[in-house]
Amino acid sequence: MINQSSSSVESPVITDRNWKEKSIALACHLGGIMSWIPLIGVGVPFIIWQVFKGESVFIDTHGKNAFNFQMTLVLLRIPSYVLMVIGIGFLMIAIIEVVSILFSIIAAIRAYRGLDYAYPFRYPFIK
Repeated sequence: MINQSSSSVESPVITDRNWKEKSIALACHLGGIMSWIPLIGVGVPFIIWQVFKGESVFIDTHGKNAFNFQMTLVLLRIPSYVLMVIGIGFLMIAIIEVVSILFSIIAAIRAYRGLDYAYPFRYPFIK
């Protein structure tokens, strides 16, 4: 008989971060999901970061990372809008939106688990 013990691999969770820190960091990243609405994707992380950055280094780091990532995507959208004239811009915008949503969700999950996350590409507007 095969022993089927519950040896599932769990993702690490940092317990020294309180619920409020993790929730605020999560909100910074989830604002990026609404990046298809002008200025929301950048505005939400920026405002949350400005309001709560003094409360912890964790919130400060996640807020800056979310803002920098969303600003990088804004800069990538500009030539995409121009290239819509020849059609390729529509594909570029679709890819940018999928990337924004995907990486924002990944970052939000990591933040809620109390872990640091660095987006794979971003220009450091705020250091």
